[in-house]
Amino acid sequence: MLRLRQLWANYLRALEETPVRANVLTAGTLGFTGDVICQIGVEGHDRMDWRRCFAMTSFGAGYMGVIAYRIYSAYRLILPANVLKVPLYEGLVCSAIDNFVHCPCLYLPVFYAWTEMVQGRTATEAYETFRTAGLTSMFACWSIWIPFQILNFGFVPPANRTASVNVMCLLWNVILDHIASNPAEETRSQGAHCSTPDQAQAALHTSCSAHESNGPAKS
Repeated sequence: MLRLRQLWANYLRALEETPVRANVLTAGTLGFTGDVICQIGVEGHDRMDWRRCFAMTSFGAGYMGVIAYRIYSAYRLILPANVLKVPLYEGLVCSAIDNFVHCPCLYLPVFYAWTEMVQGRTATEAYETFRTAGLTSMFACWSIWIPFQILNFGFVPPANRTASVNVMCLLWNVILDHIASNPAEETRSQGAHCSTPDQAQAALHTSCSAHESNGPAKS
């Protein structure tokens, strides 16, 4: 137990002294771990799809470790002083900004573009996957992150917020990875049975239409 406390203290110190490096390593590790749990534990695959794993790992390291760190740090800079005086108000406003501005406008579009294209898919395929799974991802994000971020931004000290977000990211990575992988696999299987580009394009639209008629899947 003492050893674990020492390791945690060292980690928190690393977040303060070298925040970007510490967050890149942490978020990358959580992206990798979340994908392994999703592929093996949740989806029951016999083999790992290492390209998919690399996509999740690189997104975690690159986006969550660098871009999201800068975004989270900037929230306090744009809030009025009277909001910052009350932790709960700060949590509510930060959560609203993150979930209704950052997430739909930047985080999710970048996630689908990044992870799909890293796996060798075209921009069109990435867009179709986002169209199919984006709304489900958004609802899942709100159901998990809104209550968590109210507590995180409202009551957790600023120096520890990124650490707590990264811990929560492990669960979120598993959920988002699973949501994103299902429509992508269906779209690829539709296209794989087409002999011409026109047929493949028609299959993409058929797949999307089927998902839209069924509505968002439950996470």
